[in-house]
Amino acid sequence: MAGDPVQRTALRAALCAVALLFSQLGTACARPPASPPAEMESGWIDKYLTPQQREQMRELARQSYAPEALSKLVERGWTEADHQQHLQRYGAFRESLARLVAAGADPAGPEAQAVAGQLAAMIERRSGGDPAIVAGMRKTWEGYNALPAAERPPQYAVSEAEREFLKQAMTVWHRHKPPDRQ
Repeated sequence: MAGDPVQRTALRAALCAVALLFSQLGTACARPPASPPAEMESGWIDKYLTPQQREQMRELARQSYAPEALSKLVERGWTEADHQQHLQRYGAFRESLARLVAAGADPAGPEAQAVAGQLAAMIERRSGGDPAIVAGMRKTWEGYNALPAAERPPQYAVSEAEREFLKQAMTVWHRHKPPDRQ
């Protein structure tokens, strides 16, 4: 990673982008089997992940989060309604990101900075600003990328061009965000 602390922070935020989606499913799957909430018993997660992917995400969450951070996420819960709401936000984020990358937009431009702000808001919403949860998101993303390509749930794929664009946009965003958000 680059030596610049702002770039390191921005890269970590960019790496959390996809980790948001599957960490939510992974932590929803991570609840001890002896006490599944009603939402889990309905099998709603099976609409999004195969049983093998579900087990991979569960194991990835367990390996990626410190026990206290994972407990916090599991305690917060993640229902299908939460997931649907997140998918709407994440879908809009990904559409904007893909459009900007395809257009060769400037990562420092106003639209790119709006997308960077969306990403920061999604990370904040799920992490609650907890550094241990953010660290778990980052480790989840790293673990996801370490899986063989054929084993990665395809809905989470982010192209190299999108990752690079996010890294640049988040670097600018972190340099110019209000002091209360540092």
